[in-house]
Amino acid sequence: DHTFEPIKESYKSNGNNFEFRIKFEKFTALHVTSPSVFNRVFPDNLPSNARTHLVLEIYNPEVAHEDNPSLFQNLHAESLKLYSLYPFRGTFQQLFKNANIKFIRLSGGDIRSDVSETFTGNIARLELAKQAGALSVQNFPVYPAHELTINAFYVTDFNSDHPSNYANLRELRVHSPERIPANAFRQFPNIHTLSVQSDRGIDPHAFDGLTHLEKLTIKDGETNLDLFNSLPNLKEFRANIEKLDGNTQCKLIEKLASGQVAIQALLDDRDCTCVSAYLDTAAG
Repeated sequence: DHTFEPIKESYKSNGNNFEFRIKFEKFTALHVTSPSVFNRVFPDNLPSNARTHLVLEIYNPEVAHEDNPSLFQNLHAESLKLYSLYPFRGTFQQLFKNANIKFIRLSGGDIRSDVSETFTGNIARLELAKQAGALSVQNFPVYPAHELTINAFYVTDFNSDHPSNYANLRELRVHSPERIPANAFRQFPNIHTLSVQSDRGIDPHAFDGLTHLEKLTIKDGETNLDLFNSLPNLKEFRANIEKLDGNTQCKLIEKLASGQVAIQALLDDRDCTCVSAYLDTAAG
């Protein structure tokens, strides 16, 4: 723990934003035993309006865990980005006891969650990112954050035997090497934002049941406008316009012109299409 003392100046500042980055790798043991140790990486004389950001990378899933189970206890920060392949001892509820963090991004590894434990921290927004074959509670545990975003890469199973009703899930981003089937997201009816990318297309009924969805992005795959029929509250739609056939493009123009939905083109090139020409004209 004493190794942090001489590196309090190893941060960069930009106005009122102060960022500290540290990477642990190729180690045989990680003896970070004091709770709240990461509160001490910034100088004590920061201005009152300072916004602190931490980026931690911890890579070694094979070592015995010797860290303190309350490693981030009482941590107050604007953001924490944790890239980890490391078996943390504590549960999420223990690690972030009494912490107050506006945004956390957890990438790579897992942190256990015990929903039976009372959580005394305050996490405004939590983003999870990992490779996972299924959208399940085993791959993405239930965490006590006000808002949850899930980034799931290489999903192939959309009918998990271990789904979870994420009451706090607001945004879902999914990449699948397979075709996204009908009713793929029926277990997440309350999400507001969805981004999908598929190597083999999307079933027209893939989004059935998402009655609260307001923003939809389709990065790859065919776009069938029948999918709009099951999305009564959709307000924004983003897609690779040049990959749509002319008939589909012009139907989108009708929806745009009638104010049914806002459209943003994800252009790979500048080929003139029905939608891109309309958007260029509207933008002046």
